[in-house]
Amino acid sequence: MYNILLVEDDRITSKLIQKFILDIGYYIAGAVSSGEEALEIIQNKEPDLVLMDINLQGKLDGIESAKKISSTVSIPFVYITSSSDYSTIERAKESNAYGYIIKPFSKRDLRASIEMALLRHQMESKIKENENRVSTILNSITDSVIVIEESGDVDYINAAAGKMLGLNSEDILGKPISEIVKLGSDPKEEDNVFFPMSMNYIEFNNYLTTKEKRIPVDFTSTPLRMGNGKLRGAVLVVRDITQQVEYDRRIQESMDTLTRAMYGTIEAITKTVETRDPYTAGHQKKVADIAKEIAKDMGLSRDIIESVNLAGQIHDLGKIAIPSEILNKPGKIMKLSLPLLRRIRQWVMRL
Repeated sequence: MYNILLVEDDRITSKLIQKFILDIGYYIAGAVSSGEEALEIIQNKEPDLVLMDINLQGKLDGIESAKKISSTVSIPFVYITSSSDYSTIERAKESNAYGYIIKPFSKRDLRASIEMALLRHQMESKIKENENRVSTILNSITDSVIVIEESGDVDYINAAAGKMLGLNSEDILGKPISEIVKLGSDPKEEDNVFFPMSMNYIEFNNYLTTKEKRIPVDFTSTPLRMGNGKLRGAVLVVRDITQQVEYDRRIQESMDTLTRAMYGTIEAITKTVETRDPYTAGHQKKVADIAKEIAKDMGLSRDIIESVNLAGQIHDLGKIAIPSEILNKPGKIMKLSLPLLRRIRQWVMRL
């Protein structure tokens, strides 16, 4: 059951309200007549709700006391007062009161105000808890999250976004996103810079450009809608791919080095084969060109076409192991001497 702290400087009224509190099923955490006493009780024992008179004994009135309480702990409070003038009500509104009851009031009125105040506080506590959970999650991820209103103004950024942009949230929130950052495949050209607001986007290999730097990024844009489906803005999730771009550059450099080495090796093999059999010099290049054109007509992929071209250039590689007497001998090979045939047989057996 809930504990209620009553702050009322009129003794008779305090006794009556205490009876009301007990009759409707709540406990009394304390009954005091000044704001200073209320603050002392709250420090020792935190009640679930405070019933606060506005006109109190001591230096603090009810509104000032409520503000001090709210600055230290999260406790709902309801004003109980005979003051209904406009200035008092305006001051009470500034303190974010959970209720305002005009004296005299009935037990039923008190119960309704207390229950509504407790319910509102429970709902607000759940909302704050969810907000803290979401904020913790967003600030723990490494991707930058930027929430943009329909007008194009920035409504929220997480910690990663502030770090990426090199700005504090105060320098970003409420300002047009177009003045802070640009996203596009080539930010130097205005036509390629865009901020999708009404559709889902997944963009790769783009650039984020600020006044200070230019960063390679991937990003997604998701429309943010209200409960009735009306567009409210968009959520941008931006990923810094600087390391990935650097890795890709290094891999490409390695591939280029390996490719140059491979072509150099093939050229050396081709020249070696032509040296062994100068009578057919240029034959491998012609075979490679013909095979390459056939592969193109067959509609093969670029990689396969290039592989066919390379294979054609070294297809006579076996000549390196054939004795020069055979490659350069005029006439038929069958007239070779028996020792030479034995050498050929041994060479074939080794293959």
